[in-house]
Amino acid sequence: MANNQEFVALNMLNNELVKPSIRIKVFSLWERNYWTSPNVLASIEMVFIDAQGNKIAATIPKKLIAFFRRTFVEGSFLDLTGFGVIEYEEKNYRMAPNEWKVVLMRQTIVRRAAPFEIREDGFFPVPYVSVNDWDIDGLTAFDVMGQLIANSPIEVKWDKGIAKKSLSFFLRDLGGTRIKCLLWSTLAEQLYQYLEAHREDGSLIICLINNCKLRDFNGPQVSNQMYGCRVFIDQDIRPINAFKTVLPIPSLDLSSSVYWAI
Repeated sequence: MANNQEFVALNMLNNELVKPSIRIKVFSLWERNYWTSPNVLASIEMVFIDAQGNKIAATIPKKLIAFFRRTFVEGSFLDLTGFGVIEYEEKNYRMAPNEWKVVLMRQTIVRRAAPFEIREDGFFPVPYVSVNDWDIDGLTAFDVMGQLIANSPIEVKWDKGIAKKSLSFFLRDLGGTRIKCLLWSTLAEQLYQYLEAHREDGSLIICLINNCKLRDFNGPQVSNQMYGCRVFIDQDIRPINAFKTVLPIPSLDLSSSVYWAI
Protein backbone atom coordinates (compact mmCIF):
# COMPACT_ATOMS: atom_id res chain seq x y z
CA MET A 1 0.00 0.00 0.00
CA ALA A 2 1.13 3.56 -0.61
CA ASN A 3 2.98 5.74 1.87
CA ASN A 4 1.08 8.63 3.45
CA GLN A 5 2.26 11.16 0.86
CA GLU A 6 1.03 8.93 -1.97
CA PHE A 7 -2.63 8.83 -0.93
CA VAL A 8 -4.86 10.84 -3.23
CA ALA A 9 -7.28 13.33 -1.70
CA LEU A 10 -10.86 12.35 -2.50
CA ASN A 11 -11.59 15.65 -4.22
CA MET A 12 -8.74 14.90 -6.65
CA LEU A 13 -9.92 11.43 -7.72
CA ASN A 14 -10.86 10.88 -11.35
CA ASN A 15 -10.77 8.07 -13.90
CA GLU A 16 -7.52 9.26 -15.48
CA LEU A 17 -5.34 8.48 -12.46
CA VAL A 18 -3.32 5.26 -12.68
CA LYS A 19 -3.86 2.90 -9.72
CA PRO A 20 -4.58 5.60 -7.12
CA SER A 21 -4.58 4.77 -3.42
CA ILE A 22 -6.84 6.43 -0.87
CA ARG A 23 -7.01 6.51 2.94
CA ILE A 24 -10.59 6.91 4.11
CA LYS A 25 -13.16 6.52 6.83
CA VAL A 26 -16.45 4.85 5.95
CA PHE A 27 -18.53 7.87 6.91
CA SER A 28 -21.93 6.30 6.22
CA LEU A 29 -23.21 3.01 4.80
CA TRP A 30 -26.59 1.65 3.77
CA GLU A 31 -28.16 -1.12 1.73
CA ARG A 32 -29.95 -0.31 -1.52
CA ASN A 33 -32.67 -2.60 -2.82
CA TYR A 34 -34.03 -2.87 -6.33
CA TRP A 35 -36.82 -0.38 -7.02
CA THR A 36 -38.97 -3.07 -8.66
CA SER A 37 -38.07 -5.72 -6.07
CA PRO A 38 -37.88 -3.88 -2.72
CA ASN A 39 -36.91 -7.01 -0.78
CA VAL A 40 -33.93 -7.85 -3.00
CA LEU A 41 -30.54 -6.32 -2.19
CA ALA A 42 -28.99 -4.55 -5.20
CA SER A 43 -25.82 -3.02 -3.71
CA ILE A 44 -24.21 -1.56 -0.61
CA GLU A 45 -23.75 2.19 -0.87
CA MET A 46 -21.32 4.29 1.16
CA VAL A 47 -19.85 7.73 1.59
CA PHE A 48 -16.08 7.87 2.13
CA ILE A 49 -14.37 10.80 3.84
CA ASP A 50 -10.67 11.66 4.13
CA ALA A 51 -8.75 13.58 6.78
CA GLN A 52 -9.37 16.90 5.01
CA GLY A 53 -13.14 16.38 5.05
CA ASN A 54 -13.43 15.60 1.34
CA LYS A 55 -16.18 13.10 0.52
CA ILE A 56 -16.96 10.72 -2.31
CA ALA A 57 -19.72 8.17 -2.84
CA ALA A 58 -18.76 4.50 -3.15
CA THR A 59 -20.55 1.28 -4.00
CA ILE A 60 -20.15 -2.45 -3.52
CA PRO A 61 -21.85 -4.13 -6.50
CA LYS A 62 -24.22 -7.00 -5.82
CA LYS A 63 -21.81 -9.67 -7.03
CA LEU A 64 -19.12 -8.52 -4.55
CA ILE A 65 -21.27 -7.97 -1.45
CA ALA A 66 -20.40 -11.32 0.11
CA PHE A 67 -16.71 -10.70 -0.58
CA PHE A 68 -16.50 -7.22 1.01
CA ARG A 69 -19.42 -7.01 3.43
CA ARG A 70 -17.49 -7.78 6.64
CA THR A 71 -14.65 -5.42 5.72
CA PHE A 72 -16.66 -2.28 5.11
CA VAL A 73 -18.36 -1.20 8.32
CA GLU A 74 -19.61 2.29 9.10
CA GLY A 75 -16.89 4.09 11.04
CA SER A 76 -13.98 1.91 9.87
CA PHE A 77 -10.69 3.45 8.67
CA LEU A 78 -9.27 1.82 5.54
CA ASP A 79 -6.61 2.09 2.83
CA LEU A 80 -7.78 1.15 -0.66
CA THR A 81 -6.18 0.59 -4.04
CA GLY A 82 -7.23 -1.21 -7.22
CA PHE A 83 -10.75 0.25 -7.32
CA GLY A 84 -12.70 1.78 -10.17
CA VAL A 85 -13.71 5.43 -10.51
CA ILE A 86 -16.77 6.33 -12.55
CA GLU A 87 -18.42 9.65 -13.34
CA TYR A 88 -21.94 10.39 -12.18
CA GLU A 89 -24.49 10.83 -14.90
CA GLU A 90 -25.67 14.43 -14.95
CA LYS A 91 -29.24 13.57 -13.89
CA ASN A 92 -28.30 11.21 -11.03
CA TYR A 93 -28.54 12.31 -7.40
CA ARG A 94 -25.18 12.51 -5.63
CA MET A 95 -24.70 11.43 -2.03
CA ALA A 96 -21.47 13.46 -1.81
CA PRO A 97 -20.37 16.75 -3.39
CA ASN A 98 -18.17 15.00 -5.93
CA GLU A 99 -18.77 14.24 -9.61
CA TRP A 100 -16.93 10.91 -9.27
CA LYS A 101 -17.82 7.68 -7.51
CA VAL A 102 -15.66 4.79 -6.25
CA VAL A 103 -16.66 1.28 -7.35
CA LEU A 104 -15.14 -1.72 -5.61
CA MET A 105 -13.78 -4.43 -7.88
CA ARG A 106 -12.60 -8.01 -7.40
CA GLN A 107 -8.98 -6.80 -7.50
CA THR A 108 -9.52 -4.05 -4.93
CA ILE A 109 -7.03 -4.32 -2.06
CA VAL A 110 -8.26 -3.15 1.35
CA ARG A 111 -6.21 -2.78 4.52
CA ARG A 112 -7.00 -1.41 7.96
CA ALA A 113 -5.74 2.11 8.62
CA ALA A 114 -5.05 3.99 11.83
CA PRO A 115 -7.88 6.33 12.88
CA PHE A 116 -7.43 9.99 11.96
CA GLU A 117 -9.09 13.25 12.95
CA ILE A 118 -11.68 14.73 10.59
CA ARG A 119 -12.67 18.38 10.52
CA GLU A 120 -16.07 18.93 12.17
CA ASP A 121 -16.42 15.14 12.43
CA GLY A 122 -17.38 15.23 8.74
CA PHE A 123 -20.63 17.18 9.15
CA PHE A 124 -20.97 20.50 7.34
CA PRO A 125 -24.50 21.96 7.83
CA VAL A 126 -25.54 24.48 5.20
CA PRO A 127 -26.70 28.01 6.16
CA TYR A 128 -30.47 28.37 6.48
CA VAL A 129 -30.47 31.26 4.02
CA SER A 130 -29.23 28.81 1.37
CA VAL A 131 -32.22 26.56 2.09
CA ASN A 132 -34.84 29.31 2.13
CA ASP A 133 -33.42 30.98 -1.00
CA TRP A 134 -33.11 27.68 -2.93
CA ASP A 135 -29.37 28.29 -3.13
CA ILE A 136 -28.52 24.58 -2.93
CA ASP A 137 -27.52 22.08 -5.59
CA GLY A 138 -30.71 20.10 -6.12
CA LEU A 139 -28.78 16.98 -7.12
CA THR A 140 -26.42 16.73 -4.13
CA ALA A 141 -27.14 15.60 -0.55
CA PHE A 142 -26.42 18.08 2.24
CA ASP A 143 -26.66 18.51 6.04
CA VAL A 144 -28.80 20.80 8.21
CA MET A 145 -28.75 21.39 11.95
CA GLY A 146 -30.73 23.41 14.46
CA GLN A 147 -33.04 23.48 17.44
CA LEU A 148 -36.32 21.65 16.87
CA ILE A 149 -38.97 24.18 17.92
CA ALA A 150 -42.32 22.89 16.63
CA ASN A 151 -43.81 19.82 15.03
CA SER A 152 -47.14 18.58 13.74
CA PRO A 153 -48.76 15.26 14.69
CA ILE A 154 -47.47 12.34 12.70
CA GLU A 155 -49.46 11.85 9.50
CA VAL A 156 -50.38 8.48 8.03
CA LYS A 157 -51.43 7.98 4.41
CA TRP A 158 -52.36 4.66 2.91
CA ASP A 159 -51.10 3.64 -0.51
CA LYS A 160 -52.06 0.22 -1.85
CA GLY A 161 -52.47 -1.08 1.68
CA ILE A 162 -49.14 0.29 2.88
CA ALA A 163 -49.04 2.93 5.64
CA LYS A 164 -46.78 5.87 4.77
CA LYS A 165 -45.91 8.03 7.76
CA SER A 166 -44.52 11.57 7.74
CA LEU A 167 -43.69 14.21 10.33
CA SER A 168 -43.40 17.95 9.67
CA PHE A 169 -41.38 20.23 11.96
CA PHE A 170 -39.33 23.42 12.10
CA LEU A 171 -35.66 23.85 12.91
CA ARG A 172 -34.23 27.16 14.11
CA ASP A 173 -30.63 28.34 13.82
CA LEU A 174 -28.69 30.52 16.26
CA GLY A 175 -29.87 33.67 14.49
CA GLY A 176 -33.55 32.75 14.83
CA THR A 177 -34.09 31.83 11.17
CA ARG A 178 -36.34 28.84 10.59
CA ILE A 179 -36.51 26.11 7.96
CA LYS A 180 -39.31 23.65 7.25
CA CYS A 181 -38.47 19.97 7.48
CA LEU A 182 -40.28 16.72 6.85
CA LEU A 183 -39.19 13.20 7.70
CA TRP A 184 -41.01 10.19 6.38
CA SER A 185 -40.99 6.43 6.82
CA THR A 186 -39.07 4.97 9.78
CA LEU A 187 -37.28 8.22 10.61
CA ALA A 188 -40.60 10.05 11.01
CA GLU A 189 -41.91 7.44 13.43
CA GLN A 190 -38.70 7.32 15.46
CA LEU A 191 -38.47 11.10 15.79
CA TYR A 192 -42.11 11.40 16.80
CA GLN A 193 -41.70 8.74 19.49
CA TYR A 194 -38.65 10.57 20.82
CA LEU A 195 -40.52 13.89 20.93
CA GLU A 196 -43.47 12.34 22.73
CA ALA A 197 -41.17 10.73 25.31
CA HIS A 198 -39.45 14.06 26.05
CA ARG A 199 -42.36 16.45 25.68
CA GLU A 200 -42.74 17.03 29.44
CA ASP A 201 -39.10 17.15 30.56
CA GLY A 202 -38.35 20.63 29.21
CA SER A 203 -35.23 19.63 27.28
CA LEU A 204 -34.36 21.59 24.16
CA ILE A 205 -33.75 19.30 21.19
CA ILE A 206 -30.81 19.86 18.83
CA CYS A 207 -31.16 17.95 15.58
CA LEU A 208 -28.67 17.29 12.77
CA ILE A 209 -29.93 15.68 9.57
CA ASN A 210 -27.21 14.20 7.37
CA ASN A 211 -27.66 13.40 3.67
CA CYS A 212 -30.98 15.18 3.20
CA LYS A 213 -32.46 16.81 0.11
CA LEU A 214 -34.50 19.92 -0.71
CA ARG A 215 -38.08 19.56 -1.94
CA ASP A 216 -40.74 22.03 -2.99
CA PHE A 217 -43.80 21.87 -0.75
CA ASN A 218 -45.36 25.32 -0.66
CA GLY A 219 -41.78 26.58 -0.57
CA PRO A 220 -38.45 24.94 0.26
CA GLN A 221 -38.63 21.96 2.59
CA VAL A 222 -35.81 19.75 3.84
CA SER A 223 -36.59 16.04 3.66
CA ASN A 224 -34.93 12.67 3.93
CA GLN A 225 -34.30 10.39 0.99
CA MET A 226 -35.23 6.77 0.53
CA TYR A 227 -31.70 5.67 1.49
CA GLY A 228 -28.68 7.06 3.26
CA CYS A 229 -30.23 9.73 5.48
CA ARG A 230 -29.20 9.91 9.15
CA VAL A 231 -30.68 11.87 12.07
CA PHE A 232 -28.62 12.80 15.15
CA ILE A 233 -30.34 14.10 18.30
CA ASP A 234 -28.03 15.73 20.88
CA GLN A 235 -25.16 13.49 19.80
CA ASP A 236 -21.60 14.15 20.97
CA ILE A 237 -20.37 15.46 17.62
CA ARG A 238 -18.58 18.73 17.00
CA PRO A 239 -21.29 20.72 15.18
CA ILE A 240 -23.90 19.90 17.84
CA ASN A 241 -21.47 20.60 20.66
CA ALA A 242 -20.53 23.95 19.12
CA PHE A 243 -24.20 24.84 18.68
CA LYS A 244 -24.91 24.04 22.33
CA THR A 245 -22.05 26.21 23.60
CA VAL A 246 -23.70 29.25 22.04
CA LEU A 247 -27.33 28.35 22.76
CA PRO A 248 -28.04 28.11 26.52
CA ILE A 249 -29.56 24.71 27.27
CA PRO A 250 -29.58 24.32 31.05
CA SER A 251 -32.02 21.40 31.08
CA LEU A 252 -30.41 19.30 28.34
CA ASP A 253 -29.91 15.64 29.32
CA LEU A 254 -27.12 14.17 27.18
CA SER A 255 -27.92 10.65 28.37
CA SER A 256 -30.93 10.67 26.04
CA SER A 257 -28.97 11.33 22.83
CA VAL A 258 -29.96 9.20 19.86
CA TYR A 259 -28.93 8.48 16.28
CA TRP A 260 -31.07 6.94 13.54
CA ALA A 261 -30.38 6.02 9.93
CA ILE A 262 -32.12 4.51 6.94
